[in-house]
Amino acid sequence: RATEAHARMARGFTAWMADGIIEPVASPDTLATVFRALVVGLEMQNRIHPGAMDIDTVTAALASVLNVEVAGVEVPSTHRRTTAPI
Repeated sequence: RATEAHARMARGFTAWMADGIIEPVASPDTLATVFRALVVGLEMQNRIHPGAMDIDTVTAALASVLNVEVAGVEVPSTHRRTTAPI
């Protein structure tokens, strides 16, 4: 099941790159790995310390993996961001 989810996510990133929604900052497979790892880590952090991160912080962290800007959310990244909606 995890392999299928990873493949679906990588295909989605491939499509977003082809459509210009996200920049190819890494391979779709790498983005899928990093994105899933961050989601799992954030979920574990929420179990350990519920409410420690607000939705804007989590959104900014996830957006920074994709190198995109989220309207109204400060993304802590040194990389150039796109203005693509997510």
